[in-house]
Amino acid sequence: MSLSRFRTRWLLPASLTFNIFLCAAFLVHLGQEWRRQPPLPPPPDAILEEMIRDLSPADGKILRDGLALGLSEVDRAHRAEEALPQRLQSILGQEPFDKAAFHDLLEQSQRARETLNAALPETLERLSPEGRRRLAQWRPPPPPGAPPGPPH
Repeated sequence: MSLSRFRTRWLLPASLTFNIFLCAAFLVHLGQEWRRQPPLPPPPDAILEEMIRDLSPADGKILRDGLALGLSEVDRAHRAEEALPQRLQSILGQEPFDKAAFHDLLEQSQRARETLNAALPETLERLSPEGRRRLAQWRPPPPPGAPPGPPH
């Protein structure tokens, strides 16, 4: 058997093995990316404090006081949202499916948003025109691990 015949005889199996290895490595990488949870947004009170930093002290107090009740409700919903994947998994894993528990999970989040939405119009109306202009220009910070956006 000549050397060139030996090489060509093993070339196809070696190439197939290498391609299978590359495909497996790629699939493992895709699986890890798929399972990785996106980071949750910061808590509502942290977002509010970030917004207040750009306002005058008087406008900051108006915003903080006007949204205090709504934010406590939203903060409670945010903490519940952190546990949402586990709660949702638990509800979906039950036999028979607990439609009422799933509905309660959705309603809890909706109530928190409605409380905050009720406080927003009056609070924003009490802000100075400059404060409303600054809020209109405010941009949230990028999520953890994301590249920084343009300065605001």
